[in-house]
Amino acid sequence: MHREWKTWSQIAIIIMRRIRQRPGGDSLLWLEFNETDDEVSHGTFTIETTGISDKENEILADYIFRLFLEMRLKYKISSTTIH
Repeated sequence: MHREWKTWSQIAIIIMRRIRQRPGGDSLLWLEFNETDDEVSHGTFTIETTGISDKENEILADYIFRLFLEMRLKYKISSTTIH
């Protein structure tokens, strides 16, 4: 199966939309992937949240990572352009 190309920012937008559809998802203000090595990245990212505890922040980060792994299987990710 041919995988569609997406940029890191597109992947971040997809993940943010999925999170914001869940209860409490509006606490995620911002998501940015820090590592842009397209072939070996393990999904290093930074998030900004509001109104949640450190534990909830940790749970959210874990959920983002699981969504990232799902996106990694579904799409080829490029740091610059869509091919």
